[in-house]
Amino acid sequence: MGSGYEVIEPRCPFCNERLDRPRELEPMRRGDFEYGVCRCGAVYVHDVTGFNLGAAMVEALEFACDADLDLAWDLMPDEDYHDALIEGYDIKKHLIYPAGHDYEGHRVKGALSFIRLADDLRDTKEQGVRQKYHTASPPPLAGSRTSSAVKAARKKRFSKREVAKAVQKEDLELLTKMASKDRLVLRKMQRLLYNADPKKRWQAVVMLGAVAGAMAQADPAAVGDLLRRLLYAANDSAAAN
Repeated sequence: MGSGYEVIEPRCPFCNERLDRPRELEPMRRGDFEYGVCRCGAVYVHDVTGFNLGAAMVEALEFACDADLDLAWDLMPDEDYHDALIEGYDIKKHLIYPAGHDYEGHRVKGALSFIRLADDLRDTKEQGVRQKYHTASPPPLAGSRTSSAVKAARKKRFSKREVAKAVQKEDLELLTKMASKDRLVLRKMQRLLYNADPKKRWQAVVMLGAVAGAMAQADPAAVGDLLRRLLYAANDSAAAN
């Protein structure tokens, strides 16, 4: 286009198939990511910040290996697997903005990190990866019927807006209760650390520390996962600078 503005749909860099929107799975160890699986067997990991690409690529490799860490760390790039990266991805619109910004000039920082195992390795791991991926079903369409069990399960998940509102109110008691019911709350609070407003960013720092401290004895594993994600995020940010 003459304006230099371009939008394209997400496609697999290995087979050119259209990609489904990445989904949230149970928290993994290295960051705040969403996951996807292409029809060709390639996996992809979404990093909304675009700053954690190293951690996202490692997460994609381990996801492709169905969490077999011994196998993942024994593989050789370009021999046992191939990787690829697509930047300028907006997960809400499920579109790629190659210029790195949308038509209103807003930056699009998201990135998709891809791993495709060699055929023999993929044959042994793909079924487990797909089963894990499909445990996180996308939300039903508006107006569709849902079972009481699904509705009950959904009550244990809190939206990003609910989390942000509780942080803004500095409601430690509410945030702690939310985090005890839904581990993804800590991940959503971590996202607020990247807010462009310094005041809101510091507010998120204070509340995240307070909630983690309140949960440390009851759920040390969740707090440990948070600390790992923060360390990897800091490492990626330092490398970028």
